[in-house]
Amino acid sequence: MARREVPEGASRLRGRQAGAVMLLLVGIIVSGCAAGSDQDPAASGSGSTTPTPPATPAPSATPAPSESMSVTPPPTIGPPSGPPKEPTDVVGSRWETGVVTVGGTGPCYGMLTDGGVELALYSETGATLTGGDAVRVNVSPAAFTADCGPGMLMRLLAIDTSGGG
Repeated sequence: MARREVPEGASRLRGRQAGAVMLLLVGIIVSGCAAGSDQDPAASGSGSTTPTPPATPAPSATPAPSESMSVTPPPTIGPPSGPPKEPTDVVGSRWETGVVTVGGTGPCYGMLTDGGVELALYSETGATLTGGDAVRVNVSPAAFTADCGPGMLMRLLAIDTSGGG
């Protein structure tokens, strides 16, 4: 990459400009501090002997907190009277594909889904499933208890044995 040539004296010019800018900023800051000081105008040598009255704050457009806030406490919800009468998380049925792990004529079956989840299926239809078969099943969460082996207990609603998918 080629170096850019800087004309002689250009760096001094930039240095002088930076110095002038810094001097100007310092002057502004100092004059701002002096304007806000509580010195006596006669002592500062300004020649003015009439004191200026202190500035009064402008009236606020928003009311004071005591004027805008209600003294009435907000409503609260009491504790529940008991557990819900019906399930609050109603979950519908869904289709799962996988391989039968426990076959037979029912009512219990086992299945390993394509997602790696083990299901314990319950159905009173008496369908015959063979272990190792690829299936697609429509299941819903069981609203009862049954000992159908390991896995998440699900109610078996429909079976598609045409190859799982």
